[in-house]
Amino acid sequence: MTMRGLVHADRNEPGAIASGQVLLHAPVRRWHPNGKTVFVWSVLGPLLLLYAGWLYFPIVYSLLMSLYDWNPLLTTGQEFLGLRNYIEAFTQDPVFWTALGNSFSFALWIVPLSAIVALVLALLINSIHRGATLFRTIYFLPPVTSLIAAAVMWNWVYQPQFGLLNDTLRLIDDTFGLNLPTQIGWLTDPRLAMPSVAIFDIWKGAGFGMIIFLAGLQGIPASLYEAAKVDGANRWHLFWKITLPLLQPTTLFVLVMTVIGALQAFGEFFIMTQGGPANATLTMTYLLYNEAFSTNRFGYASALATILFVIILVLTLLQLRLLRLRWEY
Repeated sequence: MTMRGLVHADRNEPGAIASGQVLLHAPVRRWHPNGKTVFVWSVLGPLLLLYAGWLYFPIVYSLLMSLYDWNPLLTTGQEFLGLRNYIEAFTQDPVFWTALGNSFSFALWIVPLSAIVALVLALLINSIHRGATLFRTIYFLPPVTSLIAAAVMWNWVYQPQFGLLNDTLRLIDDTFGLNLPTQIGWLTDPRLAMPSVAIFDIWKGAGFGMIIFLAGLQGIPASLYEAAKVDGANRWHLFWKITLPLLQPTTLFVLVMTVIGALQAFGEFFIMTQGGPANATLTMTYLLYNEAFSTNRFGYASALATILFVIILVLTLLQLRLLRLRWEY
C-alpha cells in the first residue's frame, strides 16, 4: 500500500517493510517572512546597525588607539606603542593616581547621599495624595535641566563675594551675631571644592532616583502593609520589614546607575572648577579630556578611557554580585 509522493516505507528502519509500517514524510517547514516581519526588520534593521556603529565601533577604535602614540595632527603613520600607554599611566604619571582618587572620592560623596535623598523624597511623595504630581514635577525639574545651565547657575550660588550662599551666611551673621565666615571660597578652597560639586550633583540627580524609587514603592502590594498593621506593626517596622527589603531590586538599579554616572562625571567639573584648585577636582574624565584636546595625546587619553571603562565594568559586576538578592511577594 503506497501513496505516491506522500507515503513510503523508511528503508533505514529495520523491519519497517516486513511489518508493513509506512511513515509519512513530515513536511519541511520553510521560513517565509510575512509582511509584518519584513516591515519590522526594515524599520528596526537600519536603526540597530546605526546604534551598533555608534556604540561598538568607537569602543573598539578607542581600544586600538590606546596601543599607539596617536596624534590626529600627524599626517604620517602613528607609532605603535603596545602597552606602554598603560604602563605610563600606572607607573610614570603621578596625576593619574590623583585623578583616580578624586573620581572615587566624588563617587563616595555622590552614591550614598544621592540614594538617601532620593529615597526620602520618594517616601514623602508616596505618603501624600493631594499635590503628589506637582511635587514630582518640581523635584524632577533638575534632572531634565541642561547641565551647563545648572552648573553656571550654581557658580553664582557659590560665588565668594556676592553669591547666594555667602549672602545667606552674611544675613544670618548680621541677624544673630554668630561670627560666621561670609566669604568662603566654595570652589576655590581645595578642601571644599569636591564637596561643593558633589552637593550640586546630588541636587541635579536626586530627582531621577526619586522617580525610580517612587515606581518601586507603588509596585509594593498594599495588602502586605495591611496584614502587618493587623499584626501590630508601626511605621518603623513597615519600613524596615517590608518597604526596604522589597525595594532591593530598585535600590540596586539606582546604586549601579549612580556609580556609573559619578565615575563618568565631566560637565560639572568642566564648568565649575576646571579640575582645580590644585587638582583637587581633577577626575579621570577631565584628565583624559586634557590629554586628548590640550596635548593631542589621543592614544594616552584612549588608554585612560579604557582603564576607566574596565573600572566601571568591574564595579558594576561586583555590585550585581554582592547586592543580588532574591525577593518575592
